[in-house]
Amino acid sequence: MKPNRAFFVLMLSPLIVLAPGCASSASHRDGDVTEIEINEAQRLFDAQQYAAQAQDAEDPEDAVALYRRAVEAWDDFPAAWNNLGVALLEQGRYMDAAESFQAARARSGTDPRPAYNLALTWERTRHLQEAAAEYAKALEIDGRFLPALRGSVYADDRMGVTTEETLDRLRTKLMVETDDRWRAYFEQRRLAVKAELADQR
Repeated sequence: MKPNRAFFVLMLSPLIVLAPGCASSASHRDGDVTEIEINEAQRLFDAQQYAAQAQDAEDPEDAVALYRRAVEAWDDFPAAWNNLGVALLEQGRYMDAAESFQAARARSGTDPRPAYNLALTWERTRHLQEAAAEYAKALEIDGRFLPALRGSVYADDRMGVTTEETLDRLRTKLMVETDDRWRAYFEQRRLAVKAELADQR
């Protein structure tokens, strides 16, 4: 399985975004924009520029450096934290990758990718219980997120876990899976888990 990146769409220049008369913050009076707000918009714009450059970087070290500049410019940037983690994971820098995914997850409660990527990091370092817990967190955010469904069932299979929850995930997986090879694997697992649960009753 592969890590899951976020893709960036650049904002307009901060001078356009915060043009007088367009601002909505309660601190604005008569359409004035404060210098602090312009500076914040500039930092966000810079962060997005660095992230977009990192996305296109061919050298892995350049990508890491640019993503680091992005999160230094704007700390509350979950997509950049996530992609920094992906770049580090691809270099085998597992602890640094895990820290980046944790930072991304803390900044976005609606995106399953950081939890999925953190699960993948644990899986690659053979910490299957931790991986399974993170796959479950990704599925709490989006119960039909295909990569997390695949990872969750695969981790349970490797650990020999057979629960009703595993069976429910397999059923969901089969409803949304588009790849025939994965469908065959998960149908085989569904039948095996169903049989084991029947034997336990």
